This record gives sequence, C-alpha cells and structure tokens, in this order.
Amino acid sequence: MPNSDTAPKKGKKKKPVVNYMQYMGLAFQLFIMLGLLIFAGKWLDNYFGFDKAYVTAFLPLIGLIAYFYKIIKELK
Repeated sequence: MPNSDTAPKKGKKKKPVVNYMQYMGLAFQLFIMLGLLIFAGKWLDNYFGFDKAYVTAFLPLIGLIAYFYKIIKELK
C-alpha cells in the first residue's frame, strides 16, 4: 500500500521553482557574458594601445543590446 504522503496528488500545480531557476540561469548567463566582454575589451584596448577604454566601454554595451534582443525574441 503506497504511503499517502509520497503519492502524487492530482490537480496540484507545480511550484514555480522551474521558472525561478530559468530566470536565475538567464541572470547567470548575463553576468558571465558581461565579465567576458569586459575582459576582452580591456585586452583589446591594451593590444591596440588606446589611451582611453573605448573597446571596454562599447563591447559590453553591444553585448547587452544583443542579449536583450535575444531575451525579447525568446519571450514572444
């Protein structure tokens, strides 16, 4: 005889843990992407010998625009 505590109950909705984890994954991807783009921008600025951090400023900005475009396309 199955235990009534472990048997799945019908009609019960799933907890929003899956949605929470999905959005945590998106935030994690965003932070990793920004970190990599900032690192690449600093390296490129040093490689090309720019006095100011032009690439470091614009590369993450372009990455953010592309990432938000991707998010908007996925949510539609």
